[in-house]
Amino acid sequence: MREQPIQKRGNNLTLPKDIEVEISEKSTTGIRCYSKYSPMKEFFTIFKILQLTGINTDDISNRKYGISLRKMPARNTEHKTFSCRKAYEYFIFTVVCTKIFWNILWIWLLPDKLNELTHCFLVIISLLFYVSIYRRRQVLFRITENIIRIYRKLPHRNIKRKKYLFIISFAFFEMTAMAAGAMLVYAEKNTSKTQTIASKLKFSMNSLSFDVYFCFLLARCIELLFYVITVAVFSLFNLYYCFTCRLVRDINQKLLNKFKTNCFLQDVENLIDMYGDMENFMSYMDEELSFPAFLLVMLNMCGLFWGCYKITYLTSMGNYYFISTVFSTIFHFSLLLLLIISASITNELTTKMRHFVRRLPYLFPTRHEKIKFKLKQNMMQNYLTLWSVYVIDKSLAIASFGTLLTYGFLIGSLRKDT
Repeated sequence: MREQPIQKRGNNLTLPKDIEVEISEKSTTGIRCYSKYSPMKEFFTIFKILQLTGINTDDISNRKYGISLRKMPARNTEHKTFSCRKAYEYFIFTVVCTKIFWNILWIWLLPDKLNELTHCFLVIISLLFYVSIYRRRQVLFRITENIIRIYRKLPHRNIKRKKYLFIISFAFFEMTAMAAGAMLVYAEKNTSKTQTIASKLKFSMNSLSFDVYFCFLLARCIELLFYVITVAVFSLFNLYYCFTCRLVRDINQKLLNKFKTNCFLQDVENLIDMYGDMENFMSYMDEELSFPAFLLVMLNMCGLFWGCYKITYLTSMGNYYFISTVFSTIFHFSLLLLLIISASITNELTTKMRHFVRRLPYLFPTRHEKIKFKLKQNMMQNYLTLWSVYVIDKSLAIASFGTLLTYGFLIGSLRKDT
């Protein structure tokens, strides 16, 4: 039986609800079965880990349309699972909102207002990034679904040499971030500055009739949970974005090789249609993920600047605080460089592909107009950008590091003057 993807677009097509459920289930099942023998298993591993952070992308389409009649006996179990997931999501959002409340409270209670305002700004940006990923959780699933459909039109490639890439990358990011957090917590226990702040905070809390130990313990737990959640989301989105770019590059490279080896008109027309699918996919991916990518780049640049500044100018740091700062700098530097390089290489290959496709009409003089017409239907100028403003290229890495150096020297000179 021939599988024909059916989509519901506006008012052009209206299907009964049970048919929509069946189509959705077949699509989801097909993706999962195919993912066992393809690089798609990396994406579904990311989705599973994202569930631990309160972002659930699993089986979104079935929830949208309901449960089919064939699965009525399992309805109660699925309902309980859905309720548990919702309760867990509410718990995560409670932790995130409580973190904002604690930062505002620290601004009011602690003496170093500027430092606390800086921390509050970074927390708000992190929260905005988390919310943007949460709102796009269905988009992540649809992007994966679309790239699978395009990928299945091409011959399978050998990916054994890359099967551990996700595990190694995610483990490196998490170990670096956790080491930075653990060293920071241990360093803050034995500093005179922390003890002075604690005594001042104790005086303020006693005047408000609060238990200081309970407040400190609750604040530490909230900060630890928020740190673990945000670090995991940063790493997972970065890996998701980079793996998607890798798959786009693989497909574009295969298309480019087929364009160069196939000289039959019918094959070229089919390849042009597939090229149009890739252009549409690039447009959709950039439209949905350019804003989270912008936030992630900004957060990593802030973290990288803050770490380099402390290493350079704060000479009175203890050993544990210094090690924590070094690990934090490595974490932000790795995320920033990985995203920029992956997206820039994808844009370069897309540009190379586009330039070659434009020469196709001249390879078939007898069908020049027909190929040119198909190219007009499929040719678009799509690139991966930051918030649809800045096209990501390799020069962005040099520009970002130059900006960090410039502001670092500026703030360092102002610090010496004051």
